[in-house]
Amino acid sequence: RRRIDAQNRPVVVQQHQSLLHAAGDLGKLVGLPLQLAKLAVDLLAPMLDGITAFDLSVILPWLLGMLGTILLLARVINWLFKAHYALASHAVVGIVLASTLIIIPLSYASAGEAAACLLCAGIGAVLAHLSGKLQAAEEP
Repeated sequence: RRRIDAQNRPVVVQQHQSLLHAAGDLGKLVGLPLQLAKLAVDLLAPMLDGITAFDLSVILPWLLGMLGTILLLARVINWLFKAHYALASHAVVGIVLASTLIIIPLSYASAGEAAACLLCAGIGAVLAHLSGKLQAAEEP
């Protein structure tokens, strides 16, 4: 499928779009989440084309939207911590733990590699502990 811009020139279509269309077709079988992902990418491609071309009619609304989102999100998070501190702090800890668990490998090529990973984790824990002691010593 060829796209043409306002000056009747062909627009370069990203190669990843064919994969995204396939994901959208798969979404009909799997359900709504992939359809929403396809919709988001279909909206994202023209925006990325505009940003790449330094089109201010695309960049300015995008920047205003990002600024508004950042300000609104900061206020919502601030309110959430004031109103529901325990819930918010547990949510943050849960997100951090879930993110950490994703990057931990489940299989190793050898016992040596597993030992090296455990050694690095231990060194990191010791450094974090020492860092906490240094910070406590600096506070009045």
